[in-house]
Amino acid sequence: MFKDISLRPPRELPDHDFYVAGFPCQPFSTMGVGQGMRDARGRGLIINHIISALATKRPRAFLLENVKGLVTQHNATFKNILQRLRHMAGSAYKVGFKIIDTADFGIPQHRERVYIVGLLRDAMVPGFSFTWPTPRRRIPLGTALGWRKTRQTRGAQEGTTISRTRHAQDAKTSQTSLAQHPPEGRGPQG
Repeated sequence: MFKDISLRPPRELPDHDFYVAGFPCQPFSTMGVGQGMRDARGRGLIINHIISALATKRPRAFLLENVKGLVTQHNATFKNILQRLRHMAGSAYKVGFKIIDTADFGIPQHRERVYIVGLLRDAMVPGFSFTWPTPRRRIPLGTALGWRKTRQTRGAQEGTTISRTRHAQDAKTSQTSLAQHPPEGRGPQG
């Protein structure tokens, strides 16, 4: 097993049907320095090793992932990567991409990523057409954590308390009121 992809000869990889890679996002992130392919630590160049492995081993399909900034902040680089993927191995792959926010798929965190899917044309079943998954209802973090809102009436004063339940069976005995000690910043919405 190689610890450094840049030292791994692609021909020494075992044969495989599906290749998944998430190459370093720091060079392309809107939160980073934004050096892209010129990243001082060489992280922006790892995609070259991934493309070399794909062209050499020709898996039936591949899935690559990176930050949205690769498309929005480094668009020329992104177009070049797509062109290289589409033309590698004699244009053997049908390649598409989509920016997907994980919050649209049941994960209570806003994380926009670009996903690149490649399908080996020779391995595709006639008439097959890849479709991206359909977004689902967003799940608020409070709901994912099991927090729930309860209405309480205290004489003439009415307020809302947000409670967190550890386990459904001991819901009555293990509630922690956040109304007395709310977290800093924006509290759970749910």
